[in-house]
Amino acid sequence: SRIRQLEQLRNQASLQEISRLKAGQTVLFKHSALSGLEGIVQSVSSKRVAVLLEILGRPTLVKVEFHQLDLAT
Repeated sequence: SRIRQLEQLRNQASLQEISRLKAGQTVLFKHSALSGLEGIVQSVSSKRVAVLLEILGRPTLVKVEFHQLDLAT
């Protein structure tokens, strides 16, 4: 069915996003209150990315969705 095809395409796109983010990479937040901040990927799951960043001088672990992050250049 058309719905099943769209779901498969969406899942493939998600897998491509997941594969480009790996632990230890520096990422840049976008589209959120944290926009513009950099952090380091700690772990990647099928739904969210755990990113370590420094807020007010303290290391903080934040879990966000893939689309909220870009690889830092």
